[in-house]
Amino acid sequence: MRLIDKDKVEWFICLLDPCFNVKKPVVIKCTKMGASNACTHLDKKHCITSSKTMATNKKLAHIKKQLDLSDPAFKKYPKRWFEVQLGAWSTEQSISYNAFTTCRWQLIGHQLPVGEGGMKSINIRKLHVELYTTCKKIIIMSFAEARSFFTIKYLSLYLDLIKSKISNQKYLALRVCFNTSTRFNIGYNLAVRRFASTTDERQAEQLSTILHEWSSGVLEEFGIKVMLDVLTSTSDSGSDVKRTLNILIDAWWEWCISHLIHLALTKAFGTSIDPNNSKNVDACCFFQRIKKVIKVVNKSEYLQGALEEAMLELLETYLKLLSSLQH
Repeated sequence: MRLIDKDKVEWFICLLDPCFNVKKPVVIKCTKMGASNACTHLDKKHCITSSKTMATNKKLAHIKKQLDLSDPAFKKYPKRWFEVQLGAWSTEQSISYNAFTTCRWQLIGHQLPVGEGGMKSINIRKLHVELYTTCKKIIIMSFAEARSFFTIKYLSLYLDLIKSKISNQKYLALRVCFNTSTRFNIGYNLAVRRFASTTDERQAEQLSTILHEWSSGVLEEFGIKVMLDVLTSTSDSGSDVKRTLNILIDAWWEWCISHLIHLALTKAFGTSIDPNNSKNVDACCFFQRIKKVIKVVNKSEYLQGALEEAMLELLETYLKLLSSLQH
């Protein structure tokens, strides 16, 4: 039981055996930041762990597992281990090449535990090429596995134009999805590039030709033969991407369900991201509540774990979408 006195100090009284005693109860003063002292008491004396502590322990166990797996490689080749991790990290976070040529990096790299001299200099471009080559090899092997298993076309293409809310620039992305004999719902983002068409190209209605040339080059890079491998394609209803996939690439086209849902909400229900512009206030409030629930779950490691366990218990398996600000 938790109580707050007149000075707004929080206290914890344990009501569990053998601590409970009317004449001399076990009273614990909680810290200003939370009930860590009470949680420590429950854990040591009664083997009761709080949900927050369980979530933290789960996260620490996951980190420890990753460290255990990387430990042999780090011990044997510490410099190489750091190079691979830094290459992957810089790619994921879009860190510029120049960041590894600054005086600040030389100071940090010199202190890394990789032997004499540290890592004052690192060829990040070379590491990115190595990472791309390795990933490309793995992806091509997955395609080969699918071809050997299926006797029909097996691949689905996704082509989308995305506008960054941060840089306000438009990007073109090509993604493929497929199954193999051992894995299901495999997806790879094969390429992403900035898309900045000229005024002449837009006026001449040549955008679909540009999209087709770029997409064909990417598919060829990964050894994908459209006539033998590609079965379906998905995009929004934009005329340029639709013509590229349905006519130029000649893949059976299907409308993206995410874009369909968005249109259904905005057109049919009159909703809007901005509540002030919504023509359906009730629907807008309903979806705002859904967004709030999702936001709360995403911020809580405990709720995320509880949701995953419930999904596994009810459905035995589930798919988790990648978190993306653009979607």
